[in-house]
Amino acid sequence: MEKTIEHWHSNGIWESIDRIKSIYVEPKDKISFDNAMVDYYSKIQDPNYKGAIFIGVCRGKVSEGLDFADINGRAVIITGLPYPPFKDPKIILKKRYLDNRHKKNREYLNGDDWYDSEAIRAINQAVGRVIRHKDDYGAIILLDTRFAQPKVKNSMSLWLRRHITDTKNFGEAIKNVKSFFHNMEEKISQASTQQVDFEAPVGVEDNLIKAPRTQCLEHDPPTVEIRYNLDVANVVENVLHIPLHPHVHCARTLHKPNTETRSEMPAAVGGINHSSNEECGIRDVWAHNLEEEFRTIRQIVQKYHYVAMDTEFPGVVARPIGEFKSSADYQYQMLRCNVDLLRIIQLGLTFLDDNGKTPGGSYTTWQFNFKFNLQEDMYAQDSIDLLTNSGIQFKKHEDEGIEPLDFAELLMTSGIVLMDNIKWLSFHSGYDFGYLIKLLTDNHLPQDENEFFELLKLYFPAIYDVKYLMKSCKNLKGGLQEVAEQLDLERIGPQHQAGSDSLLTGMAFFKMKEMFFEDTIDDSKFSGHLYGLGTSFAVNGTSNNYASDNGENTNS
Repeated sequence: MEKTIEHWHSNGIWESIDRIKSIYVEPKDKISFDNAMVDYYSKIQDPNYKGAIFIGVCRGKVSEGLDFADINGRAVIITGLPYPPFKDPKIILKKRYLDNRHKKNREYLNGDDWYDSEAIRAINQAVGRVIRHKDDYGAIILLDTRFAQPKVKNSMSLWLRRHITDTKNFGEAIKNVKSFFHNMEEKISQASTQQVDFEAPVGVEDNLIKAPRTQCLEHDPPTVEIRYNLDVANVVENVLHIPLHPHVHCARTLHKPNTETRSEMPAAVGGINHSSNEECGIRDVWAHNLEEEFRTIRQIVQKYHYVAMDTEFPGVVARPIGEFKSSADYQYQMLRCNVDLLRIIQLGLTFLDDNGKTPGGSYTTWQFNFKFNLQEDMYAQDSIDLLTNSGIQFKKHEDEGIEPLDFAELLMTSGIVLMDNIKWLSFHSGYDFGYLIKLLTDNHLPQDENEFFELLKLYFPAIYDVKYLMKSCKNLKGGLQEVAEQLDLERIGPQHQAGSDSLLTGMAFFKMKEMFFEDTIDDSKFSGHLYGLGTSFAVNGTSNNYASDNGENTNS
């Protein structure tokens, strides 16, 4: 990027562009970055200017961490394929590791395929900056002839690749985007005149421009519309391919979940009956406001790096049959059978900073309500009764619930998964993370527990299971509600709902950290362990077996 800017300054290109639009370059320090963003947005809004241009590198804040919705971003231009630095020692070791795995099992990615997928992942992230909701539109311009190669094109997200059009020269490209921009203005004008909600069309085959890299833009960035719909399955396939060779059969048994799943507890100390989740800072998310709430989350996670998580699911309906290596293996196979068979009902996410403080706005917690149909989906009756009594509205889940793939697409680009700086907090969370892995991969869980933990390390590099931490806390025992009582914590919101449980989990973690760990958690001892399972991932990313404590196991 620096060489390009230097070249533009030397031959007058920079000055020519700057006369039309203000140019900003992504700074490295936070204060300068914040100031640049404020100035950029002010230029966009100021009618005395013709907009602005923000130049950044792939994998940076501008290309992955920020939204440029609506008029804040009408074009993204990618020059070249953003491969990771091939001489970086981490990249060399990663490729070597994957090559060794590939030799043992050809179904895994080799080092070169992973290296290619990293470039595609960066592209998918960058192009999504300007397409943020169903009515948004913008130009995506790929300035490199390699984008026409089948291997590259076929690896890109499905929603993107089907709109790519190869143009033979710069004039043709400009003609196409000008025509499209004119059509978009007419459609918006007509929709406004008719006073109906405008929905941008999908399927315009000329709306994605790819020009040779050697040509330069001489006009304002074009405006083109495509619907944002990240192909998560394709992205996951490029990250890691998991072979599935199930050897354990699942025997369906519609029975009461044992104490290793959930248990009822009395109301919290000083508990309050709130009239709604909204009044106590818990934001209910349904299909209609899913994208809007993820936009908020992408902003919050830049400051609040702790994510407390809890799920609600329809109990345990199956048990594995066959031979097992250990009791821990049996527990994992039980988890795998049920997660593969069932659907998640709720997911709660609470965001906290390094001091355990929640965001200062109206909401601290987001409760995602998934599509669930009592007439079609499998469940254990007593679990459904428990959730119904806690206030979960199953008819609303059926009518307005979130489609799992829609959620997974937005979660993948939210900035809270695949990130080393995000620390996940949970309570006895094998099933919770099992459902999240199922969502993100759109696949069954791996047959082998070690492979499950490798996936866990990939998507959630830092995990603290409060139930596991309790093993080092004298006299602290029981499920989440009982622990909260012992720590003198007051529950906010209804018990047995994912939002309230996730908030209580976050509060418990920071209270325990202060009382029992002198405000310092040793990652080498506690990060990557899930209570009740026989494997963990260490902070260096390797999987470890340990003697599992499969004693008391209650969640909330």
